Amino acid sequence: MARNTHFPTFALGLCILLLAGCSDDAPSDPGGGDLPELPEWDGRREFVGSLTFAGRERSFIGHLPITYDHERRVPLLLAYHGSGMHAELMRQVTGLDWIANAHGFAVIYPDASDGFFPIPCPDCENDGRDGFEEIDFAREMIRWTSETYAVHPDSVYATGFSMGGFFINYLGCAPNSPVRGIAPVAAGARDDFDDFCSIPRPTVLIVHALQDFVAPIGGGENSMSIAELADLWRTHGGCDATPVDWDYPSGATGLPTVHARRWHGCVGKGPVRLDVIDGAGHRWLTASDNANGVDIGEIIADYFFPLAP
Repeated sequence: MARNTHFPTFALGLCILLLAGCSDDAPSDPGGGDLPELPEWDGRREFVGSLTFAGRERSFIGHLPITYDHERRVPLLLAYHGSGMHAELMRQVTGLDWIANAHGFAVIYPDASDGFFPIPCPDCENDGRDGFEEIDFAREMIRWTSETYAVHPDSVYATGFSMGGFFINYLGCAPNSPVRGIAPVAAGARDDFDDFCSIPRPTVLIVHALQDFVAPIGGGENSMSIAELADLWRTHGGCDATPVDWDYPSGATGLPTVHARRWHGCVGKGPVRLDVIDGAGHRWLTASDNANGVDIGEIIADYFFPLAP
């Protein structure tokens, strides 16, 4: 019998390699709502959370933006690391804290309990229970954070690199998913992913490199291609069949460049978009990595948390 993760064979080595426009439907000002009163804030913008969940001690680290005042509730981004990594490394490599400061959202970096984030898998040991527990733990992190800090539980998004991105595809499709949108980076899904998908129709941004040989863009054994994944999300979201295409950065004379494709008219929480990076491998690009200033964190923030004009 397969192990409880049952991810495609390409994913076994994911993330041991170092990580090195906008959604108009995404709320940038979710407001307070009918939420419980918050405990007094100690003024720190960095925090550590530790919760006992499913019989295990789980931890995560977080960052509040510089505009945070403990009164106005801000959106939240969950950022899942890849296999062979940990929360602090994800924080360092992505630079999401700095991007969160500019866009006004909070970030949580969960730590995987066994080195990677499992996914639900009916054909695996214990019916993929660990994967369902991981989804429930995401709910628990959101509950704890929204009761401790002024973040809005109805304005939560998720990104993840490699196996972390693999997991958030399932998080976004879970019954009563706790996230409004997902942005998997360098990650795919099993070829039976469509059988798992439930009613939630999140806004989706897929970021994948053309030269990713760890998680090939064309898919692999037990995994769908990235084009198939994007089409699944488009179909699941009830989006228009005809996309809008564009390339960026404008005026770039060398690599990396990005070809973006976005489907509108979706019945879900927002559009579906696929950004294919030409000139990068299995890594999380930041502006300092390349002459064209392509920054995956900024791409995600612009999509989910556009700056006010």
